Amino acid sequence: MARSLRSPRAALFTCLLSLAAGACTDFEEPSALTGPQFASVGAGSHADAVSVYTQNLWLGGSTGPLFSIDLGDLSQVIPAVNLFWAQVLASNVPERAVEFVNELEERQPEVVGLQEAVGYATGSLNLATGEFTPTALGPDLLVSVMTEIGTRGLPYSIAVMQDMTGIALPLDLPDASFVAPALAIQDRVVMLKRDDVVATGLASGIYDARIDLGPVDFIRGWVRMTVEQDGVDHHYIATHLETQAARPINEAQGLELIELVDALDGVAVVMGDLNSDAAADPSAPSWTETYDNLIGAGFSDVWYESAPRAPSDDGVTCCLEDDPAGIVPVERIDFILVRSDRLANDEGRHRGFFEAEVIGDMESDRTPSGLWPSDHAGLIGSLRLPGGTR
Repeated sequence: MARSLRSPRAALFTCLLSLAAGACTDFEEPSALTGPQFASVGAGSHADAVSVYTQNLWLGGSTGPLFSIDLGDLSQVIPAVNLFWAQVLASNVPERAVEFVNELEERQPEVVGLQEAVGYATGSLNLATGEFTPTALGPDLLVSVMTEIGTRGLPYSIAVMQDMTGIALPLDLPDASFVAPALAIQDRVVMLKRDDVVATGLASGIYDARIDLGPVDFIRGWVRMTVEQDGVDHHYIATHLETQAARPINEAQGLELIELVDALDGVAVVMGDLNSDAAADPSAPSWTETYDNLIGAGFSDVWYESAPRAPSDDGVTCCLEDDPAGIVPVERIDFILVRSDRLANDEGRHRGFFEAEVIGDMESDRTPSGLWPSDHAGLIGSLRLPGGTR
């Protein structure tokens, strides 16, 4: 049995993050930079642009076997959980975290959206009550990333974070008291900001649409940071939508995202893994209506609008396999989208200059032990918008 975990599990991760990177969810405007003052944007970008970076950090293992079984059948659950946990432990979280921070140090984006910022813990699970008692923290990419940032003295901090799916699953058979050794998993979506970015507002939330399997409640969510530029609110939103295997849920969450932006005035920049393949046609299992719905709601796709862009860059970001003979990525599901009525021309496209680049998908990006930083490539974009931007 598993259940959606909230306060005890979330508090455990929040405490560790506080030690690694300072307070996470309580926003305090920085009084001084904690590291060197970087230029406004990285090399190659325009001086008056805003640079944003979106990255799915990866769970560290394949959850396919976990959620294609009967979660009420311990004979199926226990081997599947142990297989997944072995993959996570072998994924070399600290080494992969170094690669993400290398990108931050080189690219110096002002806003960073992270998805699948997952932390793990082991402990005991009471199968009768569903209560999980943690005893040891496992790998946590977010903690590793923030620790590496702190070690290098880079000027990045967590602006806002939203807990999403939290579950505990048994690793072995229970004892006579129905208590079993277990693995707990906590998913999060996170926004980092460079310390010279002054936030005027922070918000986070979860989508109403979700998969409810009884013992497991799959939660997706979003985080938002507002920055005032030249008297205009600029809203940066990071999110992770449900997978295409649950297409109706994915599409419903996409519509909730549109409603969220509709309630905002100013410029909105949405970044994240939307699990809606813009490179596929409707017959493909990776396709959902979400991307088309967002474009139809007035968003511009920064990668699509990017100029110049290498002819060989097809914008696909998923999914990278650690096996050198693995499947070539074919899905374009990670996006940076921008919308503002004041910046749209008569054709609905946004005025301005956009640059976008897929990163983390070159052989040279592999870790020293030959792993990809993530199963998703990242996407970094530079937005230079006329009127109401710095």
